[in-house]
Amino acid sequence: FDAILSKIAEGDTGRVAMVTDGQLHLRQVVHPKSLARNLNLPDYYNSFYDLRKEFKSFYHSEEMTCIADMLNFV
Repeated sequence: FDAILSKIAEGDTGRVAMVTDGQLHLRQVVHPKSLARNLNLPDYYNSFYDLRKEFKSFYHSEEMTCIADMLNFV
């Protein structure tokens, strides 16, 4: 993933933004597993956009449970 991403970003992964459907997997799976295995994650894993949170904030809507709900809303 990192090699492909670096190629797409032309080596500047500082411009990369992760977009997630909720933050559960990053916060409860990726980060703890990387710590347990003593793996250093690239910096872009520490900053991300939670699509559900951004959607709720922008549309002042109720909590959406999936992308399909967001699409149906708009």
